[in-house]
Amino acid sequence: MVIDPDPDRRHISEAILAKLRFAVAPVESVDKALSVIRSLAPAAIVGHADDLQRMRNVLPLETIPFIAVSDEMARTDKLVQLVRAALRSAQQM
Repeated sequence: MVIDPDPDRRHISEAILAKLRFAVAPVESVDKALSVIRSLAPAAIVGHADDLQRMRNVLPLETIPFIAVSDEMARTDKLVQLVRAALRSAQQM
């Protein structure tokens, strides 16, 4: 799942991950993510750190890796590296 209010950034993240054969559920807000999270059961969530905090206030995310990105994260390889590391780490639990 990719959470980002900016449609351009959301689309870029989705395109990067989809190209690498990740199934991606793009959402524009934490509220939308919370409304679909139980039915989608995402393997990982990509979003901003403040989004993680809002989600943790509502539901436990210990079992879902969260990849916090910043507005300055322009390197696509960094996003892919973080997602892969989070998924590997979750599989080892």
